[in-house]
Amino acid sequence: MNLSLDQFPLLRMMQRLLSSAGHPRRRPRQASNSVPGKGAESHIVRRSSTIEHLHPTPALSPFDRLPVELHAEIFSHCLESFPHLGDADKPPMTIARVCSAWKTLVLSTPKLWASFEIDVQDCESLEDFPDALPDPMYELYAVHLLRSVQIWLERSRNHPLSVRLVHMPSTPVPGGLSAQLMAMFVAHARRWRAVEFVLPSTSLDAVQTLFPEEFPALKQLKIHMKGQWNAGGGAGAVPFHFVRAANIPWAQLTSLDLRLDAANLLNLDEYLALLQDATNLVSCSINANCCLSATADSTRSHSGARNDDPLLNLPALESLHLVLQGGFPSGSLALAGTAAAAAGAQTPFLRPEESLTTFLAQFTGCRKLAQLELDWLVDAGASQSNSWADSSSVSFSSLQATLRALAPSLHSIRFAYLPLGEEQLHLALTELGSGLTALDLRFPLADHERDPITDRFLKSLTLPSQSGVQAGPSCSESLRGSTQSDGAGMTSEWDSDAGGLSQHQREMPSFPGLEQLTLHCSGERCAARTLLKLVESRMDGVRREKARLASLKQLHLYTMSPILPDASRYTGKWRKAGLEASIESVVFL
Repeated sequence: MNLSLDQFPLLRMMQRLLSSAGHPRRRPRQASNSVPGKGAESHIVRRSSTIEHLHPTPALSPFDRLPVELHAEIFSHCLESFPHLGDADKPPMTIARVCSAWKTLVLSTPKLWASFEIDVQDCESLEDFPDALPDPMYELYAVHLLRSVQIWLERSRNHPLSVRLVHMPSTPVPGGLSAQLMAMFVAHARRWRAVEFVLPSTSLDAVQTLFPEEFPALKQLKIHMKGQWNAGGGAGAVPFHFVRAANIPWAQLTSLDLRLDAANLLNLDEYLALLQDATNLVSCSINANCCLSATADSTRSHSGARNDDPLLNLPALESLHLVLQGGFPSGSLALAGTAAAAAGAQTPFLRPEESLTTFLAQFTGCRKLAQLELDWLVDAGASQSNSWADSSSVSFSSLQATLRALAPSLHSIRFAYLPLGEEQLHLALTELGSGLTALDLRFPLADHERDPITDRFLKSLTLPSQSGVQAGPSCSESLRGSTQSDGAGMTSEWDSDAGGLSQHQREMPSFPGLEQLTLHCSGERCAARTLLKLVESRMDGVRREKARLASLKQLHLYTMSPILPDASRYTGKWRKAGLEASIESVVFL
């Protein structure tokens, strides 16, 4: 296609000006009455002003006046914590496309390439046909991904790395791409600062002998094992020893998050030994085999601690999440148990409930602990006789004492599927004081008989009647004339003394500063009227603001049987009043 300058007047004008600048015109004739040389000078001035009008000298913006080092620092704040590698629509790629100067700066700044996330996809053709040949398109994807990672690692140079590698297998036998990526990252392990590996254990097993002797920059470590775990499992399987390795700088870590598979699960004894050195931990989330040696106190003598002192000294710890699994001894504990059984001696390990309370008691010296989460996923066969069933047992008393010691700093607590009855739950919460702002209680939906979330429990969380603006329809208005009982087969006991609270239940704090409440339960033992009164008592915004008390901001209720007959009617009005409410129940199709 031929384009003529006649079609672009502005370009035609610029061409004439530039050609005249290179080939000066003849001096114009001067009028007889003019001053010599005056006409030429005025012509030059006019032409110069025309060029400046077309090509004005741009004034430097405040950003351009900053040093280049500050440019790079500002660019780094545009990044996400883990930018998705290869995303051309997000920094640093978008910054590099602004202009050539920014591109040069971005490519020469290692900090902009030292943090990234990779989401590994499995080959779709292998999902249904594991023995099929790899898809050529998937091979191109794998080659491109490996090349992109290599480029980012090269551009990051010697800067500390923050890497998140996620591989959620969609095939029975995971592909080997994540193992290849792990091998590339291990070559730079001395630069690891914050690493998150969500992978099948086979990808980690493949590189366990390649780790360096030290990790000088490591601060945050997250390992989650997913998918087909230990595909080559069995008696000859090689366990993943990275977590047990002595070269992990536990004293450097500020964040630890471990979800190991059953073949690599650590006993509570092993965690005690590892955490003794992790004195700078701020956040700790681990899953463990809920089995502790009965001779765990012997470790105290080796560390020089008195028997009354907690074994762990974690002064900076603010968040603790324990996921208790298994319950049967493994590793050295299993061997010791076999030897004791053969000799007719008592087993050298504690029952699951006792193991948890003994382990948790070692954290009572953590004066900054604000968030505690306990998830009970112990095998039913390992906990056939619940030692917490008796509220006066030594094991349950130990749990109470631990919660009492942690209460001054605790603001958020979560109990998920703990073997607690109604009485034990009330007694445990009684130890927490009134400073709690978030309460999350989850119990089996199908266990109607032993569900500790009852009408009495909801009453204990209900604040005294307050006057003010109601956030939703009143109980009398919403349930007037209803012949339906408040709950499944339950009648409201709110205004009667029948079935009143026992003394210890009345002493349970109502947590006046509660802002978040999550309850998972059967719903069979709760009344609609009681739930409504609980919510209304915590949404009287005018009265609570005067008393400097926080109103409830989040409510999530999930039950097997519905409690409120028309839940959406209430949640809609509550949301308008500032309460993020969600009330759901199981739907059978």
